[in-house]
Amino acid sequence: MKYNGFTLAEVLITLGIIGVVAALTMPALIGNYKKQQAIQQLKKAYSVLSQAYTRAIADYGDSSEWDEITPQTAFDYYDTYWKPYFQAPVRCYRYSECGYESNTPFFKTKKTADGYVISPNAGSENSRVLLHLNDGTFIMIITGSGYGDDDRRILVDLNGAKLPNRFGNDVFFFLRVNGKGVVPYGYDKSVDEVNSDCSKTGNGYMCAAKLMQAGWQMEKDYPF
Repeated sequence: MKYNGFTLAEVLITLGIIGVVAALTMPALIGNYKKQQAIQQLKKAYSVLSQAYTRAIADYGDSSEWDEITPQTAFDYYDTYWKPYFQAPVRCYRYSECGYESNTPFFKTKKTADGYVISPNAGSENSRVLLHLNDGTFIMIITGSGYGDDDRRILVDLNGAKLPNRFGNDVFFFLRVNGKGVVPYGYDKSVDEVNSDCSKTGNGYMCAAKLMQAGWQMEKDYPF
């Protein structure tokens, strides 16, 4: 009886072809998965922040009136208007307590050696609050930076102290706006301004705005 089959050489050649195809396609598949994962995590964090802010407004009225209700230190502000609306938040007072190894842990989109400086001691200066949500997302609520409306920023690091800690990748800015709620930083800028900032040569501070403008999609020019 005669049996048909593949020779060892044919099997090895087939396996080799499969290996080459896998080597070519896997990085793209992994990269796309990471992009989609980042988008979903960002949408979740945005939803948590928006819902907390909305619930505080329902309880205390428009945020423009909150200054009249409690002394506006960062800690009082957080304890009154945010903490009750988060699930099991964990406070920390310095970057090291939050798991970061550097006092300048966040990097701009453009590949520079300089970290984004907010404050070496961060939460201890009583002008910003540091915390982790129950899914590990790091949140910094800023109330005093000396830059006008930037005092109303919220920094989100999707995976906490894990790298890359880079704006547009796992770090994003949002803004608290009276009458609008929580919005992406750069929401009021033109498309050209947002695209210039969220680029390989930009800072990346407006990348959340770029994602939302694109319907929560990372377009070809997105600097992931």
